[in-house]
Amino acid sequence: MRALKLGLRTLAMAPVISAVAILSLAFGIGADAAIFSLFDQMVLRALPGGP
Repeated sequence: MRALKLGLRTLAMAPVISAVAILSLAFGIGADAAIFSLFDQMVLRALPGGP
């Protein structure tokens, strides 16, 4: 519990750096999900009308 409080306090002391880190993670996860979805639709699923 003490580590959580310390972590939150550290994030609050540098809000710009925290926001940049959180946005970077969010964009990275979103891009990864989008790329996987495209790969799944184009490569992994069978083409319609095939045997």
